[in-house]
Formats: sequence, C-alpha cells, structure tokens
Amino acid sequence: MGEADCIGRYVKFSVIIAVAISIIIAGYLINETYGKEDYTAIYLIPDSYSNYLKDDNNVQFTYGIKQYGKRSQVYMMNVYMNDQLVTTRDLKQKLGVSEVVLEVPEDVKLPAKVMLELETDYGKNTVHFWIKGKMDENGTVT
Repeated sequence: MGEADCIGRYVKFSVIIAVAISIIIAGYLINETYGKEDYTAIYLIPDSYSNYLKDDNNVQFTYGIKQYGKRSQVYMMNVYMNDQLVTTRDLKQKLGVSEVVLEVPEDVKLPAKVMLELETDYGKNTVHFWIKGKMDENGTVT
C-alpha cells in the first residue's frame, strides 16, 4: 500500500466526518430556529358564562391564559362590550385560570359581544362570547 492510498483514505474519512458534523449542526440550528414558537393563548372555560344576564346586570365568566415557549414580559387584558372598553387589567405575568364579574354598562345594547383581548410581547389574542338578552327569575328572556 502506497503513500497515496493512505492520503486518499485519510481525505475520504475526513470528508465523511465533516459532512456528518455539518448535518448534526444544521439539524440543531433548524430545530432551534423553526421548531419552537413562543406564544400565549387565552381561552374561555366552557359553561363558566351565560349568554343571558340576570337581574343584577352583571356578566360572569372564567378565562385561562397559557404560555407556550419563552414567557412574555407583558400581560395586559382589555375587556370590551360591543367595541366599548369596559376594563383593562395588568395581569403581571399571571398565568392560569381567573374568574371575572363585570357590571354591564347601561349604554351597552343587547345583544352584546363580550371580547377579551390579551396583549403580550408576542402580539394580541382575542376570545369572545355573546350576551343575547336579559333573563328574569321565571326564565323569560327580555
């Protein structure tokens, strides 16, 4: 076996190792860049709200916030009724489930869309439900 054969094997082995390392590094970088998304989700708890107001003219609901990936530094929630801002809450990075009771302003006409808008570092997310009317103690919708 000559010196040229040894150099050829060494070059071939070096190229195979370099390609393998390059594939591993590329896979890692692709996974880190595109494999992870940072976002925040807001959701309403089913059955936590009614589409009808009771005599006290309050609306009650429970929402949840879940963070995926890196935590946001900002968690601000605005609650609207028919595009009218009713309340703003600084959640101070509070994640999880929270219950809310709000008085419906007298100038909000029914049916009304109740929309929760969550602002984070990653953008805005919304969720909503409708108040269709008012229900009296007999179960009659007015």
